[in-house]
Amino acid sequence: MVDYTSQLERILESARVKISELRPSEWAEKNIIMPKPFPGPLRYEKTPYTREIIDCFAPDHPAREIAVMGAAQFGKTASIIVPVIGYIIANDPGNIIMTVGHEDLVEEAMNNIDAMLDSTGLRKLIRPSAQRAKAQKSGDTNTIKEFPFGYIKVSAASNPKIWRQVNYKFGLIDDYEAVRGGSKIAGDTRDLIEKRFTVYDKTKKILYISSPELEDNSNIVKVYKMGDQRKFLVPCPCCGTFIELKWSVTGSSGKPAGMIWELDDEHKLIPESVGYVCQECDGFFTDQNKSDYVNRGYWNPTAKPFKPDFYSYHMSALYSPHGMSDWEHYVYKWI
Repeated sequence: MVDYTSQLERILESARVKISELRPSEWAEKNIIMPKPFPGPLRYEKTPYTREIIDCFAPDHPAREIAVMGAAQFGKTASIIVPVIGYIIANDPGNIIMTVGHEDLVEEAMNNIDAMLDSTGLRKLIRPSAQRAKAQKSGDTNTIKEFPFGYIKVSAASNPKIWRQVNYKFGLIDDYEAVRGGSKIAGDTRDLIEKRFTVYDKTKKILYISSPELEDNSNIVKVYKMGDQRKFLVPCPCCGTFIELKWSVTGSSGKPAGMIWELDDEHKLIPESVGYVCQECDGFFTDQNKSDYVNRGYWNPTAKPFKPDFYSYHMSALYSPHGMSDWEHYVYKWI
């Protein structure tokens, strides 16, 4: 007589995913190996402002929709998107849709995911979730990775077909500016996106993330304003007051504050003149010790959200980690 009970137990055990008690950022630091330019174990001290964002994906975190409006080179792919995919596969599996700005970027995104799967030991979980005819492809392709109780699909953000007749639990909408706002064919794209998560209304996590373009036509500005509009505050090295780093702002004394610099007689930048004037105390500081005060920073909500579970974050390039573009670089670009 066939022992169906023992067979069923073996099947369930092979598909079992151990639920971690670690927050997503903690899991990432224990498991993720970073590529260049910061090779080695992932450490959120490099991009401390991304820790709270990835932790929004903890099952017990109240966030259901998250908008991140930020400049390039602030660690969104390496510190948020790729680690959260690994966390979901290992701890809270479900269907994931990830978008990129253009079809040509799908392969690069999958390469990043493949590297994460290999370095974390999660590759063993990637396999077809259903029996198929031998002629059909496996659950590990250039556009989809299947794992127990879910899969991740990667597609171009501008493709409206991915938002039809499929239910997702997690959405990683990278380069949201590339999503069409609406057309006679696609209708309102954000409405299409939201409908695909209706089945998981109480457990869904949708991340909209992008650099903003012109505000009047910006997708990411619109969803950012629907959230609680968090700003990252850091202690001024001069007075200790927590401030938001801004390119240009009027200080409490009425004087100009923010980024400053000087030009020489030939109208060329004097590098050592580049720095920041605190809007509270008029004190001057540079980005030489930026990691020290950024690591003591925190996110501060500044608005009442459209819905209580809508979190939104704004990240300036002035916070980019040491080793990437510094303040001098951005002043040169402005000039």
